[in-house]
Amino acid sequence: MSGARHVGKGKVKKKCCRSTPRCKGCPVVALLKAKKKSGKPGKRAA
Repeated sequence: MSGARHVGKGKVKKKCCRSTPRCKGCPVVALLKAKKKSGKPGKRAA
């Protein structure tokens, strides 16, 4: 099994490589996009 997972349409890596700027397969970027897309308010908006 490879080190990448599929979330939505793109491949997402298991671990962040800590590159700057973050790469497209970064799990941090994928989670932030998913959170933004869901439309759930953050802690401050509550």
